[in-house]
Amino acid sequence: MDPISAMNQASIPGLNLVARLLEPTAKKLGSKLQSMGEVTWHKLFNSLEGHLQRTLERNSFFTSIIFPNQQKRLDDYYLPLTLVDSGELPLAQITRYPRELLEQFRSLLVVDTAGMGKSTLLKFIFVCAAREQQTIPVFIELRKLTKDRLLLDFLLEQLKDLDGKLSTTVVFSVIAEGGFTFFLDGYDEIPEEHREAVTAHLQDFKAKASKNYFLMASRDHRGLVAFADFKRVSIRPLELTEAYALLQKYSAASGIADKLIERLRAPENASVHEFLVNPLLVALLFKSFEYKATIPLKKHVFYWQVYEALFEAHDLTKEGGEFVRAKKSGLDLDSFHRVVRSLAILAVEKQQLELLPDQLAQVVQKAKRMSGVPSFRPIDFVYDLANNVPLFVRDGNYLRWAHKSIQEYFAAAYICMDSKERQSAILNGLYESPRGDQYLNILSLCFDIDPKAFRKELLFPILESLITSADALYTWADGKIEDALVKRRRELLTPNKIFMWRTKGAPPIELLPRGNMRSVDSNDMNAVEYHRKGAEIIRGRDPRFLASQSTFPGYNPTVVTYLHQKTSFFRMLSYTLNPSFVVTHSGHSLNPDILGIVPGEKNEYFTLIDDSDPRAFFNTKENFHQINQRLEKMGQWWIDLEIARKMLGQIEREIAEDGALSFTF
Repeated sequence: MDPISAMNQASIPGLNLVARLLEPTAKKLGSKLQSMGEVTWHKLFNSLEGHLQRTLERNSFFTSIIFPNQQKRLDDYYLPLTLVDSGELPLAQITRYPRELLEQFRSLLVVDTAGMGKSTLLKFIFVCAAREQQTIPVFIELRKLTKDRLLLDFLLEQLKDLDGKLSTTVVFSVIAEGGFTFFLDGYDEIPEEHREAVTAHLQDFKAKASKNYFLMASRDHRGLVAFADFKRVSIRPLELTEAYALLQKYSAASGIADKLIERLRAPENASVHEFLVNPLLVALLFKSFEYKATIPLKKHVFYWQVYEALFEAHDLTKEGGEFVRAKKSGLDLDSFHRVVRSLAILAVEKQQLELLPDQLAQVVQKAKRMSGVPSFRPIDFVYDLANNVPLFVRDGNYLRWAHKSIQEYFAAAYICMDSKERQSAILNGLYESPRGDQYLNILSLCFDIDPKAFRKELLFPILESLITSADALYTWADGKIEDALVKRRRELLTPNKIFMWRTKGAPPIELLPRGNMRSVDSNDMNAVEYHRKGAEIIRGRDPRFLASQSTFPGYNPTVVTYLHQKTSFFRMLSYTLNPSFVVTHSGHSLNPDILGIVPGEKNEYFTLIDDSDPRAFFNTKENFHQINQRLEKMGQWWIDLEIARKMLGQIEREIAEDGALSFTF
């Protein structure tokens, strides 16, 4: 019997989705499948169908800190999220499998901050894909991959049945023909020591399986520059009406949402509305208000009140509702919090989101010593974490943090409450770390918890450095070019390195004097590969700089910005500080009129815009203003030097006033 007939006659439970969608693939592969044999083919599509049903069942439900130790149907609580492009223009509201969007871009990269619903979005689209039977969806949690357990290895493990693993050749032969959508969740959660190998494999896998669709989600991370061929999108912040609708979903018939929404509409609570753009913070606000009918005005207070609610966990079935479940560890509210703070900072250091219970008990033992909390048994504390104070949820044999941002809140609390003598070193270590983009939410929470220390220990030296760097630029232009234009150029170029990129008519790549480069004709290579080659050259010279979104085909030359790896940190500051010395900008459009002012050799590949040559076309008096206008369109953020100087002066006065305090007893 041929493979297609065998597939059609097979008894497969459920949707028969895999059998139906693999039929075109079977026809394409023809004789190659005949050589596999009927048993192998049966085994393949039965394994795929079984895997799909298992992952579909898993992703159709979710656990949340809002509903500790409960599984809820995703369909009942999903609020339609809207994807937007880099210019914040809406692309699609996700109420179903976005086939049109994937057909247009083939690969989507959803990049956003903590709590915006990236994983929930991927799970919802996965469920829709299976339900609508338009593709064979495969869901991969990237944190489970290592250099010894790559994507294809992991997939083969999932397809393993009683007869053992399927052949890699058989599986990949089918995948290479298309019809699959790969959901890759949590790139930022890949352990750092495995990231390079996993990234290389993902790139290779995608290149060889290019007939399929790919949907990846991550917080912003420097490693994402490896996926320049993905369309980068983000999730539109919730509108107030959407936040209220989400609260109503959580409330069900309790009426709590109505009371909370009424309070939120009061003028004195208007400042809280800035938190309601984030689905996680909406959920935390609900949980906090459910426990204590007050509205916390700071983000870290949300987390504290949610923790307090989970810890107290009143059993309302008891008379008077005052019975409090005993904690197996025997710890009180503050002591338990202190141990979790130490546990969290250890987890951040090791990049651990999930552990086996025995492994978690070993880490708790270390946290116990760090916290100085009196005797308790680590295994009892682990039981409490999973049951009585459910900051962890069960995931198969593992226990994992209920949400990464919960871990980050406790880590930030440790930095601000338990390490005062080392606070400066820790804050600057997080900022300066090559993995600094992974610590952005922790730094944001540190600012929220202890803004004065944040300003003194971290913001002060950053401001000093930026202002010094800005003042050192274009000193030769003082008195020769209008002061306002020079000031603007300094503000634009201090945080950004910006290159003119000529895309045609160049010989093979080679470095030229002063950092210019030559390249092959871009028509001879794939546009993405061309962009990647350029990025490799610049990052090879200065790894602190990352490629911006994409090139602009059709312009010759075009302009590309290479961003400092701390760009996300400064974007966070622009949202946090009021007023902010940071100005962010998301526009990337260019007008062809720049072509008229770019003379030079046809063979230029990159020309760095800097202050080193007063005679360069971008530094001449007649072009200075127009180049500034072009740079404004390309810079991701720039400095307002006037505000920066004022802020630096304010912090200097705060430090002087603190130093002047003295107490006599």
